Amino acid sequence: MQTTITILSILIVSLFLGCVKNAIEPVETTPTTTNTITDDNITYNKNIKPIIDQNCGGCHHPQTLNTLPYLTNYEEVKFEAENGTFASTIFDENPRLMPPSNPLLNKEKELITKWINLYYPK
Repeated sequence: MQTTITILSILIVSLFLGCVKNAIEPVETTPTTTNTITDDNITYNKNIKPIIDQNCGGCHHPQTLNTLPYLTNYEEVKFEAENGTFASTIFDENPRLMPPSNPLLNKEKELITKWINLYYPK
């Protein structure tokens, strides 16, 4: 009988504790703005240069491995994009895919393609 009373007491206390309102109120958050990239706001300086610096700058720079073509500024990247060699070396169909260690992410390739199709906005 004592065991039954103890078990029932524990169950009743557990039931009441489970029904207590949570004292922590949810924190209101302000909606975040998304950084949606649209065709009209893609530029070399804002979108393409960071990709080039991160993925190509280690080799295609006169102060590092001195590998041509140099891709250190807008004019050099634009020249390679205009003559077609830039795009042809970053897409999967090319056997000499660049960068050799890790291919560009699809979103990076899409940005570069859009930038080229927009005629290289600076």
